[in-house]
Amino acid sequence: MGGERTADRSRFPALIRHRGRSPSRRFADHTTLVLPGHRVRGFFANAFPGHDDEQLLDPSLSPLFAKLENLPPALFTVGTLDPLLDDSLFMSARWWVAGNRADLDVWPDGVHGFSNVVPKTGHAVVEGISSWFNARLSA
Repeated sequence: MGGERTADRSRFPALIRHRGRSPSRRFADHTTLVLPGHRVRGFFANAFPGHDDEQLLDPSLSPLFAKLENLPPALFTVGTLDPLLDDSLFMSARWWVAGNRADLDVWPDGVHGFSNVVPKTGHAVVEGISSWFNARLSA
């Protein structure tokens, strides 16, 4: 990506709507920390009862499939062991291609929610996110 545009995941829970279609989610199994595959599947069953895969691609349910022009800067932060890694990579790329600033911060060996469960790393992540917001707000 480069230039002015880079990306974090601004907590779009709907990003996971395209079910196990991303490689990182397909590899999530019972050994995956924090968000194993069965929890992802359970989320879909509980959050979207009666919705089939095609219905879950609706942009009103998943911003990954929405028009993303003229949106504010976004910071997409994700760990390499997070089943939502690809969702963050895809969304940051789409955000950038739509002409928005997208900053992407990928943390080695980070699991889903790692900024909340790994104190030393979590502190660094929170500091980075705070710095990112402070830079945007002071501009």
